[in-house]
Amino acid sequence: MSEKNEINGSNSSSNNLYLDKPCTKKELYGNELFGFGSMQGWRKTNEDFSKYLILFDNYLWKDWAFFSIFDGHNGSETAKNAANIIDKYLLESLNKVQSNIDYDQLNDIIKRTFIKLDKHLREIVQDNSGSVCIASLIGPNNIYLIYIGDSRGIIISKDGQVLSSTKDHKPTVQKEQ
Repeated sequence: MSEKNEINGSNSSSNNLYLDKPCTKKELYGNELFGFGSMQGWRKTNEDFSKYLILFDNYLWKDWAFFSIFDGHNGSETAKNAANIIDKYLLESLNKVQSNIDYDQLNDIIKRTFIKLDKHLREIVQDNSGSVCIASLIGPNNIYLIYIGDSRGIIISKDGQVLSSTKDHKPTVQKEQ
């Protein structure tokens, strides 16, 4: 999640992306309001990057918060760039409507925002990396869990009840093709 990626032990095989054994050190971020966790695993570098804005902006969306984790695949450039600019893309789209939008409007805005982000990333990323994403947009009355790919997320109430959780997107699911 940080831009500081550590290299731990190298693999002597021709594939230079992997370690001989996984790095299981956990990176934890957050405070009493939220938490992020990340683990490097078998990769030589941690390819995760995050963005959080407790106040999404100081205007229309000041009562909203935004949290995201981009899990890089095959490199970190896509995840790093996505984490750096997702809020700008989302705010640009949201600012075209009022802050009291309904679920269908918000769903459409989120889909269009991530498609626009994907197109932009294809232009600026110089490696063969990709990324999955888990995000949450929290408003005064609702919490929206956003996910792309196999990232996992759960929303838990103050008393420990699971309010919402994700299901992995799979290319074999007809609805997602």
